[in-house]
Amino acid sequence: MLVTCHVSHLEHAAVINQFTDVHDLSPGDFEHFVAHVLKESGWKDVYVTQVGVDARHGDGGVDIVGYKNDRKFAVEVKHRTLPRKVETSALNQLVTRSKAINAGSMILVTNSFFTDELVARALSLGVELIDGDRLKTMWSYKTTEIARSIKPRKYQQAVIDQATHALESGSHRLLIELATGLGKTYTAGLLLKELERRAKKRISILFLAHRIEILVQSATAFKNIFTLGNYTASVIYGGAAIADTDIVFATFDTALTRSDSIAERHFDVVVVDEAHHTPAVTYRSVVDALNMDILIGLTATPERQDKKNVLEIFGGSGGHIGKFDLAWALRHRHLAKPHYWVLLHNLDRDVLNKLDERVNLSELDRTLFLEKKDEEMVRKIEEHLRSSRIDSPRVAVFCRSITHIENFLQYFPNGSAVAIHSQLTRDEVRDRIRDFRDGRYSFALTVDLFNEGVDIPEINMVVFARSTRSHHVWLQQLGRGLRLAPDKDSVEVLDFVGSLERISEVRNLQKAANEIRYDPENAAGDKKSSFDKDWDRNSGGVITRDDTIDVFFDEKAADILALVDKFDYRLQDRAKILDAFYDACGSSGELPSLHDFLRANPEITGDQVSTVFGSYCALVKAAMPDADLATIQTEVARIDQRLTDQYGVAPSAVGVSNESHVDGLPLVSRAEAERLRPSLQPVGMTDLWAGEAGNQSEDHVDVWAGLAAKYLHTITNRSDSRILSSEEREAIIDEYGSISAFLVELAKLRDESI
Repeated sequence: MLVTCHVSHLEHAAVINQFTDVHDLSPGDFEHFVAHVLKESGWKDVYVTQVGVDARHGDGGVDIVGYKNDRKFAVEVKHRTLPRKVETSALNQLVTRSKAINAGSMILVTNSFFTDELVARALSLGVELIDGDRLKTMWSYKTTEIARSIKPRKYQQAVIDQATHALESGSHRLLIELATGLGKTYTAGLLLKELERRAKKRISILFLAHRIEILVQSATAFKNIFTLGNYTASVIYGGAAIADTDIVFATFDTALTRSDSIAERHFDVVVVDEAHHTPAVTYRSVVDALNMDILIGLTATPERQDKKNVLEIFGGSGGHIGKFDLAWALRHRHLAKPHYWVLLHNLDRDVLNKLDERVNLSELDRTLFLEKKDEEMVRKIEEHLRSSRIDSPRVAVFCRSITHIENFLQYFPNGSAVAIHSQLTRDEVRDRIRDFRDGRYSFALTVDLFNEGVDIPEINMVVFARSTRSHHVWLQQLGRGLRLAPDKDSVEVLDFVGSLERISEVRNLQKAANEIRYDPENAAGDKKSSFDKDWDRNSGGVITRDDTIDVFFDEKAADILALVDKFDYRLQDRAKILDAFYDACGSSGELPSLHDFLRANPEITGDQVSTVFGSYCALVKAAMPDADLATIQTEVARIDQRLTDQYGVAPSAVGVSNESHVDGLPLVSRAEAERLRPSLQPVGMTDLWAGEAGNQSEDHVDVWAGLAAKYLHTITNRSDSRILSSEEREAIIDEYGSISAFLVELAKLRDESI
């Protein structure tokens, strides 16, 4: 029986000014609001059931009935006062009543959130879930992934064809590379559907991810492809037992906890989302223990610069397919166009002409890029918001550490910024993200919690506040702002650059995007199309773009870009070394010793690391700014004690640094030794020439004193250093590694004498 809803209620619910108003609706008005949103999102013949008409008592567990793509949906609506969640009992009546009205598809909707137990049970029952976040997206963009018609795009079909060809040729492991916004999960699902068609039988699937949010998103995609009413499926998390269903969605943590039982079961196909995590020890142990025929990895960022560790798990270079990266996605308009502002206001221009190619990169970055004050960065952000005419800012600010976030917050206008980081509970993170999306906060400060599994299309500005994470993390963080939306086809990016490496990465991305051959059949088209046909039909927006990414440098660009070219080969080494270090740390984040790091990476020499970073301690600080240096400090103390016992006198910091070398790489520099071991003799300029502990040469002291007095005011730049004798030059390079470092020390002395 078709019963129409009360039009007055529906119109009242449809004209809310902002989504947060939905929390003030009565339960009845909320039902009509949801019905209106469903209509706007593509459902047909939607009606709200009436008490005593559609069910003898109450609504019988179904509040709304509607149709989409020839599927009949039974919808149960639960309005909750925040932060109260919807619990599992809400599913029971919905499942029973949907059968009574012959509705093959079910949806449970709330303005709040669902308990984890409900999420897991809903998937096993085939119930779609729309929580407050998902409902906001539907209300804002008039579209949804639920019951979406799936037809592969040209590039997705190319991936499917490559994969089936590789598998038919004897491969059993594949790595699919698709950038943010290109539909990795849908591509994987369509591939599995094709494999099922060719096998002429139902296939068993294990889908692994590191976060439950990713599993829920993936389950929706698979429902649209496989029609899960014909399949059994389960979500496994929190250490729960592995269910005997056709499709199992499981977190890595639970798979590790249940490794024995999961290893006993055979899967036709195992899919690993965010596959670049797999080389980590715990993830790798799970994958290695599985009993499967085919392993498929999905990632937007496969490279750990050398790509070696990821590819060796997923079939080597021959198994790497797709390769539609961020540059390709930008070129073909699948993402918002970045207006990327490289801010070099903190550049110490006086240092530029004192540099030569022998200076290590850590020293170069440290002396070249002056620390910009947080207050100044906030001022620049606010200025840019005004000049860009962004009226409703949603700014994701990536910081160096949680400590940095806590300090940074005080400089933003009161009540405008919120911290979102890993020390918060899941509920706290979820609530703060919701408040950020709803506009209660304009700025969300985070470290790397937005990297994966978080989709906030409202973000219209991304800020890198001297963030120094690895290349693939930078790409992930940049990707958070690139999601298209009906009222968004570009995103502002402010990068307060703190290294030459970042400048090189930005320029390389721009170059790669502009060099890719444009294929109109693979382009998103002239309309915003993140949700394909649903979005095209409803939005009507048109994108006008001249190119793929705009990069803006300030007035210091010419000097700094020339320097990037000069040090390009070393920048490549730096990225490779950093990725090797992250691999050595594994998922535990435990700091490897200098010996263990070099032993685990025979392709990297100590001299290479020294040339780029100067010391192992500097590498650690570059890779992990908040790392606990206790193990390094303990080793410094051990060296200090050994030398004291051997020579009968406490060594200088230089002596400790010299003694800490392994394969040409010092554990600590002179300055680091001094900071980590306060009991060492104070280091003045005379100590810079100390040799072996206990054998400090007065000749060395005289050499330094003579050089300082002789050249303090006559050598001020690189060209002046030509007056040095060959003996003086050799002594300086032996200690500092370059004439440039000597020039910096002279400059410090001049400053101190003023």
